[in-house]
Amino acid sequence: HDILYLSHKRFFPAFHRAQLSILTPFTLRSADKIITVSDYTKNEIVSHFGIDPSGIAVTPEAASADFVRVNVKNREDVVKQIKGKFRLQNDFVFFVGRFAPIKNIPRMLRIVSEYNKNAKSKVSFVLAGDYDPVYPDPQIGRHMEIFKRENQLVVLKNLPRKDLVQLYNAAKALFFVTCGEGFGLPILEAMSCGLPVVTSNTASCPEVAGDAAILINPSDDREIFDALTAVLKNDGLRKNMIDKGLKRASLFSWDKCAVQTIKTYQRLSKTVKNYYEEPARL
Repeated sequence: HDILYLSHKRFFPAFHRAQLSILTPFTLRSADKIITVSDYTKNEIVSHFGIDPSGIAVTPEAASADFVRVNVKNREDVVKQIKGKFRLQNDFVFFVGRFAPIKNIPRMLRIVSEYNKNAKSKVSFVLAGDYDPVYPDPQIGRHMEIFKRENQLVVLKNLPRKDLVQLYNAAKALFFVTCGEGFGLPILEAMSCGLPVVTSNTASCPEVAGDAAILINPSDDREIFDALTAVLKNDGLRKNMIDKGLKRASLFSWDKCAVQTIKTYQRLSKTVKNYYEEPARL
């Protein structure tokens, strides 16, 4: 899926990097074929391990079929229902993923807070996910507690799929400015639900988002602030992003992923196929 433990070392605990440094090189170099989810990860594997690019197959992921945009006529009802269910008083921007240092959550919280200081209509920041015990970061917890007290943050864990889809439909934007992704599945889930996406211009995010998202430097506060402001205040921009996002997400499917994976196995396993079709020769 990725080798971020090498390209983004500062986000990984030393013991985890040590484990992966033993297992990953052996696995990659002993494999007859490697399947990964993005050209970004493929290029990283080639760069760090000297693997022949022809030995790596890319099979992109996709949003599941139940991530769809609700009918426009029902949108207001969905927004009202989801806000009531989770006691959301304001419009909200949305993040989906594990709470780990590489996800850049404290910075996104600060940007939302900065936006709210001068905004006529304040927004909440809804995080759907949970802490990852492999990647502890006390900063995330401290920041979350501060912003919860200021009524700017709502944390939702163990969400049913139906609620997740409705939250994507009810939000104003996906705020997914992470520091590193092997793929970035929430980008496609959001686009499939007609949600504008603000994401990073690094790692695999541009590859997944194409020209359908606002891409910014995940370390540049001003750039992130301007992008969030634009997507929240510019209705014309939002409409354009929604249309582009729906088209972009439609280019990805699990059927394509399955077909590409099967073809990879078929090309690799001709000997096994012959064994089953012509056992008398062996």
